[in-house]
Amino acid sequence: MKRKPHCAQDVKRVHDQVAVCAWCEGSFTIKGSKIKDRSRGKAGPFCSSKCIGKYGASVQNGGKELALDKVEREYYRLKNDRTSD
Repeated sequence: MKRKPHCAQDVKRVHDQVAVCAWCEGSFTIKGSKIKDRSRGKAGPFCSSKCIGKYGASVQNGGKELALDKVEREYYRLKNDRTSD
């Protein structure tokens, strides 16, 4: 097997997850790549730029900051299609 397809099968990927918006409390799906970005310690998750903007304006005008809501990551690989770590 060539290296490129072999590496593509072995890489750890993150499952998409359903989350609840911290501002409007609506449910939405977070892509696996965005879940990795959530480890920066910021408020959220938010469903849209509109909700992020409303939250930001609220904080700038004296509203209180929201606590960080952790989203647990679930990993998988294409090779075995198993969840690990």
